Amino acid sequence: MVVSSLTYISLSKFVDFASSKRFAHSVIALRVVFLIAIALVVAGSCLIGNYKDASSVSIGTKLAKAGYICLAGVVAGIVGFDAWLWSKRPLLTRETSVKVFLSLGEYLTS
Repeated sequence: MVVSSLTYISLSKFVDFASSKRFAHSVIALRVVFLIAIALVVAGSCLIGNYKDASSVSIGTKLAKAGYICLAGVVAGIVGFDAWLWSKRPLLTRETSVKVFLSLGEYLTS
């Protein structure tokens, strides 16, 4: 769901908001934070699996928690983008506005 939302947000960036540098930088930052979150969760999970060293398990737990916090921030950012795009729906093309409506429906039903 996160990857599909990031994909349609970047599509709307190119189609509807091509001249907005702030929007483009925000989408790029959201993608970078998403990749960092995935890396933190994977690194933390690998360290948690090392039961021979108690300190690596502790560090792994902290890394995994940090990754989940970053992932929650990404989801909050995506919901924020959806709400912002929803407020701009008269300016959007038909394809983008349908994707925003379907995405908000996914968040409300899950």
